[in-house]
Amino acid sequence: MTMHLPAARRLSAATLTLTVTLVLAPACGAGDDDASTVAPTQATEGADAEPQPPQAPMRDVAVLDSPTLLDLDTPFEQLADRPVLVTPAATITVEAIAHPTVLPARAVELTVDDAASATEQPMRYYRPADGQELTAWMVSIDPTDGIAPDVDGLEEPLDASTELTLDVNGRLMPITSDQEDGTVTVACDEVPCDVVPEQQILLASTSTSTADIALSATTAGQTQTLDLRTGQVVSDVSQVAYARDGRISVSTTWPQTTHVVRTEEQLETEIGRSMSDLTHGGATYTYGGAIREAYLSPFDARQGWAPAGQAWLVVPIVDDPAGSNGLWRADIDPAATWTLTVDDQVLTNTTDGENSVAVFLVDDDITDATFTYQPTGTLSIPHHDVAYPLVADALTATISTQL
Repeated sequence: MTMHLPAARRLSAATLTLTVTLVLAPACGAGDDDASTVAPTQATEGADAEPQPPQAPMRDVAVLDSPTLLDLDTPFEQLADRPVLVTPAATITVEAIAHPTVLPARAVELTVDDAASATEQPMRYYRPADGQELTAWMVSIDPTDGIAPDVDGLEEPLDASTELTLDVNGRLMPITSDQEDGTVTVACDEVPCDVVPEQQILLASTSTSTADIALSATTAGQTQTLDLRTGQVVSDVSQVAYARDGRISVSTTWPQTTHVVRTEEQLETEIGRSMSDLTHGGATYTYGGAIREAYLSPFDARQGWAPAGQAWLVVPIVDDPAGSNGLWRADIDPAATWTLTVDDQVLTNTTDGENSVAVFLVDDDITDATFTYQPTGTLSIPHHDVAYPLVADALTATISTQL
């Protein structure tokens, strides 16, 4: 089952911060028959022995919960180099680390269906099973900036929800919470993602001190894995959001331009004066508009992830009066109409051209490009055998961004 973190109000200038902590306990060693549960043991006996909490009734724990509810009474050490995992739904930053010696009862309750019957009496803490060590990470979850938005109002944009799991020595572990068992999801029906958690949360998981521990995030069928020890991100998709600002400011405004395909006189000669409803005013196409910003994004609402080493350059055109006059219908070729020139290489638009949004697959180290808007296609009259090629004058805009 999947837990959908609660939605937040639309973000303004303030950044919404979520806190997450990871606590780990490893799988059984060689020879153990059951890697998920263990029998509780009695506290150490003897007059001089300090009472110990009972042993936890399970070995593997991965919990997402509030720091207040989890009650992890352990100091955290702030990390100088903070590992980061960037997804379309959220940016997850590992802020601090701790090494607790006891497992909060809350983590046991969220992991074991009937924790009360698994031990002799309710306890605040449990000690790890033999051979286990615990690790906790304080994590903040913030909205991701610079992901290209669904600017053209697609009817069915790709779902950008992100599922979180824990990877321990290559074995995926589901993360549980007090809302639902199973994988935790940061919900996002479409980009930009406004539905981020409001509350602080604590994420707990299990591992030995030598285990390879990673946080995995899956969005639109693609997984990124963040090594919680080294901060290295492994994935087959674009990582442009880790190094570059996704928003590109552009200040280009084009005047309204009317391209004449056929004059009225030409049409009277070619299709006859009797067809005045078709010939009046000639055959023209009007276009123009402005580009105010572009996006260098790893993820696009139409096409999903860009491959590793590349990115989507998304160029929305606003205030475009695009259209033909009278009864003439314009059939525009979006690949030929919008092009991008990068280092003398001409790239074609990858979208269907609806709502004046062009998208190009570019290398993720792109710095300068020239965008060209040159309406190309045909003008025709429905139900009449009349059609003329359309190749209008080119409008251009410079798109520049820094590495």
